[in-house]
Amino acid sequence: MNADTQLDSRQKPAPLAWPPLVGADRVPRAVVLRDWVLTLLAWCALAWMLRNAILLTIDWFREPFGQFTYLQAPDWPRIWQRLRNYLEVAGFLVVWIGFWAVYRSTALRPSDQTQESPKPLADSVLCQRYGVEPDQLKAWQAQRIVTVHVAQDGRISDAASTVDP
Repeated sequence: MNADTQLDSRQKPAPLAWPPLVGADRVPRAVVLRDWVLTLLAWCALAWMLRNAILLTIDWFREPFGQFTYLQAPDWPRIWQRLRNYLEVAGFLVVWIGFWAVYRSTALRPSDQTQESPKPLADSVLCQRYGVEPDQLKAWQAQRIVTVHVAQDGRISDAASTVDP
């Protein structure tokens, strides 16, 4: 078997997927380490912000169950007084967004989903409309990507095929 027939017998490589996805096996170690460190720091920050709630929960579940033995019980009326305005505004916004979602859902939904797509134009009509030779149109249709430049009069002034990324 000579080199020419060997090249012909090979299969073409599979086309590249677009957009290119970076798989877990191709991520650099520095990026993986950075992500682990940032995730750990975020969890530590969250635990630090919730430290009092965590300690109160632990104290609540210790013996005797259901009683605070080491920490003072939270002052719920004072907490509610501080959070009340925030929760009222948040609740109002949730109701308002929900109302508008229901009100606008009919406008956002297509009214006639059974409408068929228009039939493609015949090649002769395309050639006549855009001033293109039939052979050139066939060549462009065979390409995967073609960049088309359109003149002011609506005719195609230039077109170039692009190599797959």
